[in-house]
Amino acid sequence: METLIGIACRDHVILAASSSAAHSILQFKDDEDKLHPIEDNKILATTGEAGDRVQFTDFIQRNLSLNSHRQGRRTTAPAAAHFIRGELANAIRSRSPFGVNCLLGAFDPPLPELRKLAETSGKAVADGSGAYLWYLDHLGSLQQVPYGTQGYGGSFCMAILDRYYKETQTEAESVELIGQCVAEVRKRIIINNPRFTVKLINKDGIKTLPPIV
Repeated sequence: METLIGIACRDHVILAASSSAAHSILQFKDDEDKLHPIEDNKILATTGEAGDRVQFTDFIQRNLSLNSHRQGRRTTAPAAAHFIRGELANAIRSRSPFGVNCLLGAFDPPLPELRKLAETSGKAVADGSGAYLWYLDHLGSLQQVPYGTQGYGGSFCMAILDRYYKETQTEAESVELIGQCVAEVRKRIIINNPRFTVKLINKDGIKTLPPIV
């Protein structure tokens, strides 16, 4: 009964995940962190089998780190999203697919080459900076979204996000909106979700917010 919630606004991305680790009717722990920082400006939120989640996020994190060392700079958010999508798509065509569904949140700084192009051309050129959120599933689907959910509770959150989401909302308003979604999940799902981990990404990096309990 896992739930992931993600919101991307103009100057930040916020992600929340239920912290329960369970199997069948048994709960093993209630402080599992499913929001994995894969770089200092990217979080991969995952839901699915515990072994697949841990193995897949570790695999992605190490490959992005290797790519950054090879290129001499951090992987852009769109490049990371397409790399993750490619690995999921390849895995499902193998004998060892990853049973994970993901939300990827990131905040990219301006790309130096695009900033230089804008300066030299004198034209308005997008510099690649900003907040990003992608929806990915175990079948290899990829879609950039302003807000998204995964898991059983996601169905109840989408109506709230459709109604109240604003691209220009502040970080405080995003936290409040996440709180509304969590309250609805707890109200509608009979399985207990006692704790939600919340993390925020902005131009200063990743910040862990107080959990929703």
